[in-house]
Amino acid sequence: MRPEPSHIIILLVIIILLFGASKLPSLARNLGKSAKIFRDEVKSMNDDSNETPAELESSRSEDATDKAARSHVDSTQSVRDTDK
Repeated sequence: MRPEPSHIIILLVIIILLFGASKLPSLARNLGKSAKIFRDEVKSMNDDSNETPAELESSRSEDATDKAARSHVDSTQSVRDTDK
């Protein structure tokens, strides 16, 4: 069953009544951002699945190094915050 133009118009009227015309732009913007994030994550997962095991291991070790460096920066920042 294919949606007819009258069905689409009825749906738009219901949506406007439920959410209000002032909130529709922000809803559409948030929906667009969510769709972009979803596409980026799916693309990232597909790229990861195409890597060889050696490439996966090297990226994991780089991630661990980055995580250790960030935790060190976080701990030094918290020490500075407690000194104030």
